[in-house]
Amino acid sequence: MMTRPLGLLFSIFGMATCASADTVSLPTYLQRLDNAEVNFNGHIQYQQDERGDDDFVFFDEDGVSFPVTLDTDRKTREEIEAECADDGFFLSLIDRCKIEGLGTIDIRGNRIHLKIEVIEDLSRPAR
Repeated sequence: MMTRPLGLLFSIFGMATCASADTVSLPTYLQRLDNAEVNFNGHIQYQQDERGDDDFVFFDEDGVSFPVTLDTDRKTREEIEAECADDGFFLSLIDRCKIEGLGTIDIRGNRIHLKIEVIEDLSRPAR
């Protein structure tokens, strides 16, 4: 199983537009990117929207956010919901839970989602 760092994957996405000899169409490139295995290291936040739907967001080291789908067990999901909940105030990255693990990229239309499959480390912020 070959995984790629999440940031590197998106750097490659940016460089794909510079190559003239190996140019591929955007839909073809996104199809190649879909379901790519990645390792990730950053921060995660849990919030409930106004409709009561659960929302998990991953932030990379630069603060770029990606919607998250959790493909983990119920205990892990509940732990993230309890420990990494948005308290309604603006949070800096240091105020969010740190997370590291493995997952896949999920392309949904023009949105890139991170599907978290394995959590290797989850650290709660000091409050």
